[in-house]
Amino acid sequence: MNQNQISGKIDKAAGKVKEETGKIVKDQNLVNEGRADQVKGNLKEAWGNTQEAARSIAEDISEGMNQDADKKDRRAS
Repeated sequence: MNQNQISGKIDKAAGKVKEETGKIVKDQNLVNEGRADQVKGNLKEAWGNTQEAARSIAEDISEGMNQDADKKDRRAS
């Protein structure tokens, strides 16, 4: 889990608290801020997920290249 995923989860949770507080005190601006924070959190988390997927793909490619190099070295020997 990377920093964007963690930060996104925190923003979502804080936004939910803010939204519910706004509902309790009947403050529509607070409700809207909470919803906006949740959207921001969802976007951060999605960006973090994308980063993790890209990192995983890069690692898979690197491992594949290393395996191919090992095979070539064995054939050359």
